[in-house]
Amino acid sequence: MAVSESLDDSKSRLQTIQAFLLSAITGEHLNTHEQHQAQGMVSHAMSLMRRFGYLLMTGSGENENNSDQDTQWRTWAEQESRRRTLWLCWMLDIRSVTLGHHFGSRARSPFRMIIELPCRQDCWSASNSFAWARRLHTAQTIPQALQSTLTKDWSREWFADEQLDFARLVVIHALAALAWDLAHRDLILPPELSSEGPSKIAVSLVCGMQSLSKHPSLVNENPIETVTPLTAEAYDISTAACLDIFTDLTSLEIFCGVSAAGMIQNVKTSDRLEANGKMRSWSRTSKAAQAVLVAADFLKQSIEMAEKRLSQLDRLFRIPGTMGV
Repeated sequence: MAVSESLDDSKSRLQTIQAFLLSAITGEHLNTHEQHQAQGMVSHAMSLMRRFGYLLMTGSGENENNSDQDTQWRTWAEQESRRRTLWLCWMLDIRSVTLGHHFGSRARSPFRMIIELPCRQDCWSASNSFAWARRLHTAQTIPQALQSTLTKDWSREWFADEQLDFARLVVIHALAALAWDLAHRDLILPPELSSEGPSKIAVSLVCGMQSLSKHPSLVNENPIETVTPLTAEAYDISTAACLDIFTDLTSLEIFCGVSAAGMIQNVKTSDRLEANGKMRSWSRTSKAAQAVLVAADFLKQSIEMAEKRLSQLDRLFRIPGTMGV
C-alpha cells in the first residue's frame, strides 16, 4: 500500500488516511483473512483521525469573507474532503464493529455527535467557483438532517425499494440511536420525566405491557396532543413493543451498546460481531422496514412535541419588544 512517508502536513495526513480506507474497502470484498485486516485498517484510520484532530473539525463557515471566491472555493474543497473522509470512516466503522465505537463515551447519545454530513454531489462536482457558490448550502449535522427528513411523508413502498440500501442503512442506525435514547431517556422526554440511570429496553417492555392494554388510544394512528408523564411513558412502551415485534432487541442493544451486560462489563468481541451480523441480515428483511416506519413515526412525533414545548416556553418567557429568550 502506497502511503505518504511524511505526516507533517495536512495533505499528506489526509492522503494516508484515505489510502487506509481504500484498502479497507478492497479487503471487504476478499477472503475472511483480508476482511479482518480491513477492519484493522478502519480502526487504524480512525485512530489517526483522532490523533490529527479531525474528529474535532466542525463548522463550514471557516472561509475568509474578505478572500476572493476562488480562494474560498479551494479552502472549502479541502474542508469538504476531510468531512467526506471522516464520514466514510465512520460508516465503515459502524458497519464493521458497532455504533459510534470510536466516538467517545457511550454516555452520549449518537444524536449529540456533531459530525457534519457531506455536501450534495452537484456542489462537490462543480467545475468552477461560480457554479459552486450557486449550489452551496449550509452543512447539516446528523440530528439536523434527521429532523428535516422525518418531517417528510414516507411511504412503505419507499422502504421496500431494494435499491435504497444506503438510505436504509442510515435510517437503521437512527433506529439504533432511538434504542439508545429509549434506554437512557435523555432526549425523548424532558429532564423532569427522565428516570434515574439507564434501563434495559426489555425490562421496560415487561413492566409496561400491562398498563399498555389500559390505554388502547395510544396505539392508534392519531398523534398524542397532550404530553403527561403517563401518556409519555405509555407511548414509549407502545413504540418499544412494536419494535420488539419486528426486531431482535437483544442484538440491537449489543449493537448500539446499551445492553445490560455492556453496562456492567465489556461486551465480548464475539457477541458484538454476532449481533452485528444479525442486524445486517435483519436490515434486509421486510421486518426492518416495518420497524423503521414505527421508529420514524415515533421520532417525528417526539420532535413535533418538543417543538410545541419550546413554543410554549417561548410564549411564556417572551418579553414585549424583544426577540424572546
